[in-house]
Amino acid sequence: MLLSQRYLLDKLSPKRFFIDDGQSNHLNLFNTRPQAKKKRKSRTAFTNHQIFELEKRFLYQKYLSPADRDEIASSLGLSNAQVITWFQNRRAKSKRDVEELKKCCMFP
Repeated sequence: MLLSQRYLLDKLSPKRFFIDDGQSNHLNLFNTRPQAKKKRKSRTAFTNHQIFELEKRFLYQKYLSPADRDEIASSLGLSNAQVITWFQNRRAKSKRDVEELKKCCMFP
C-alpha cells in the first residue's frame, strides 16, 4: 500500500469521526483535530476621563478618520482597536436608544 493511500485511509477511517465522551459516541464530521483554547483579552475598564473625552467626541463625530482615531488613542492612552471598538459599540447603543424613543413616542 502506498504511503498516500495509508494516509487517506487513516484520515477517513470511521474511528476518527467519533468522540468517546464516556457516555455515548457522537458523530463528529467537522472537528477532526483538537481545538486550541484562545486566551481572551480581559475587558477594558475605561477611566471616567477617557469615557468623558470619547463621549464628547462622539457628540459631534460619529465616525472617525484613521488620523482622528490615532490622535484620540494616543491622547487617552488607548490602543487603536479599543477606540474603534468603543465607537462601534457607542453607535450601536445610540441606534438602540433612537429605536426605543421611536417606540415610546409613537405609542404613548
